[in-house]
Amino acid sequence: DKITDQFENMLRILVSLVFGFHLVVDVRGNDCPHSWVDGSFVEMGCIMLNANSTMNWEEANMYCNTSHNARLVEIRMPEQLEFLQMELEMLEEHDGKKDWWTSGTDVGREGIWYWASSLTLVPDFVWSPGNTDNGINYNCLRLSSGNLMGYDMFCSDEYFPICQIK
Repeated sequence: DKITDQFENMLRILVSLVFGFHLVVDVRGNDCPHSWVDGSFVEMGCIMLNANSTMNWEEANMYCNTSHNARLVEIRMPEQLEFLQMELEMLEEHDGKKDWWTSGTDVGREGIWYWASSLTLVPDFVWSPGNTDNGINYNCLRLSSGNLMGYDMFCSDEYFPICQIK
């Protein structure tokens, strides 16, 4: 059930923080690759937080695709955002604050935000208030270290990728 999944996830995070590395604890048949986070209980599949290398949005997209047969993360439900925020907050307590790329973009459709991975619209709850349209040159969606909400950014800026396998 959801409570058990959350407990198991918190236990995995605690182990990774105490020992300084990510450890996947396989207590219920986790199908995620080693060092990936199981987000299946919020319908996210497997999530990988690359806290080692910054890259621009296109590089992050290619990294997820070519290195992991994955895609940049998309967030469709509030529970998914809460799950990611919890994971990122735990990581930030250990590694410090970071900014993260998602697959959100409005390239070719200024002001109409969609997930590049599925072409579905980015829901409003992902955004930090007032940060959905900083102009025509800001076309990629990052989760900011300040509040772990969405911000409209230059795609050439370098942040850490969040990859997803569904």
